[in-house]
Amino acid sequence: MAHSYADVAARSAFGSTVIGLDMMVRKRRSAASARSVLVAFFLAAACEAAVDESEEANPTPEEFFEIRNDLGCELALECDQLPDDVPCSFGSGLSECSDFDPSAAAECVQAMEDALEAAQEDVNACGNDPLPEVCASVITWSESSECGTTAGRPLFIDGAQLLPPVVRACPPGVSPRALAAEHWLQCARMESASVPAFTRLAAELATVGAPGSMQLAAQDAAEDEIRHTRLCLDVARQLTRTEFDVGPLPDVLARPEITVETLATEALIEGCIGEGSAAAWASIARNHAGPEVAPTLADIAADELRHAALSWRVLGWALRRQPELSATLLAALEDWERADAADPVVRGRDGLAEHGVLSTAAERATARELVSVVVRPTLEALCRRSERTRARARA
Repeated sequence: MAHSYADVAARSAFGSTVIGLDMMVRKRRSAASARSVLVAFFLAAACEAAVDESEEANPTPEEFFEIRNDLGCELALECDQLPDDVPCSFGSGLSECSDFDPSAAAECVQAMEDALEAAQEDVNACGNDPLPEVCASVITWSESSECGTTAGRPLFIDGAQLLPPVVRACPPGVSPRALAAEHWLQCARMESASVPAFTRLAAELATVGAPGSMQLAAQDAAEDEIRHTRLCLDVARQLTRTEFDVGPLPDVLARPEITVETLATEALIEGCIGEGSAAAWASIARNHAGPEVAPTLADIAADELRHAALSWRVLGWALRRQPELSATLLAALEDWERADAADPVVRGRDGLAEHGVLSTAAERATARELVSVVVRPTLEALCRRSERTRARARA
C-alpha cells in the first residue's frame, strides 16, 4: 500500500495535532515559518481518512493501526462514544497484536468504513459497540480511549457579504497603532457576522440530515465567534484607548432551498480555505506580535483550526453521501485558484506585525500556500476515496 505525504497527513487525528501545533509554535516562537505552520495545520485540519490505497495491497501493521485508529475515532464520534475534547487513540501499538494477519486487517478496515457509513446515514445504526467483530481476529480491542487577519466564517445573504457597522465614540489618529486598530475592528465585524453564519449552518445541516455532532459543532463555533468579536474589540480598544462596539445584524434564517452540494461547496471555500487561512494567519502573526495581542491570536488560531476541521468533516460527509459531488468541488477549487491568480497582490498593512497584523502580501502568500500544500491534495484524496465508494456501489 503506497501512501503520499498528503494521504498520511490527512489521516491524522485533529485533537492531538492541535496540541502539536501549539507545542511547535511555542518552540519556534521567534522563527516559525509559514510553511512549518501550514504543515502543522495540514496534519490537524484534514480529519477524514483520505487515504489513496490500492485495491490489491494489504496494509502493513503500522498502516493498519493508523487507519484503524482514525476510523475508530470517527465511529466513536459519530456514535457519541467519546468524552468531549479527548483526542482519539484506541490502544495503538504493535505490542497488542500477537499474530498480525494482513488480509484480515484489510477486511477489518473495510468493515469499519462500512460501519462508519451506516452510522452517518442512520442514527439508529450506532449500538453500544459500533466496531465490527472482524477486528478481533487481528487485534484485541480496548473499550477505553486515551490521549495517544483573523476572520471567521463569512455571512452571505443573496450572494452579498453582510457585516455589522462599527460603533466608535471618536475617531482614532493615523498612527501605526490606529492603523492596526482599524484592522482589528474589521476582524471584529467579520467575527460578529460569523455568529449568525454558524447558527444558520447548524440549522441547514439539520435540514439536509447531517450528523448531530456536526450540528453541535456549528453551534459551538457560533459561541466561539461571539468571544472572538469581544477579543478583537478589546485589542482595538487597547491600541487606541477608545471604546468600540459592533452594531446589530438583521435576523438570518436558514435557506429553505439549501442542498448538500451548496453546503459542501461553502465548506470548501469558506471553511477549508477561508477559516483554514485564518488559523494559519493567526498562528504566524502570533510569532511576531507583542505580549498584549499574542494571547488573543493564540486563542483565535486554535478555534479557527477547529472550525476549519468542521468544514473538512462536512466535506467528507457530503462526499460519502453524494460521491458525484467530486467534480463540482474540484471545479469550485479551480475557480478559486483562477480568481486568486487574476487578482493582483496589493501591498498594505506593512510594519504592523508587533500589533498582530500580517501584511496583505503575507496573508495572500499564506492562503495560496495553504491551498497548494493542504487543500488541493486533501480534497483530491477525499474525492478518490469517494469515487472508490461509488464504484463499489455500482459493482
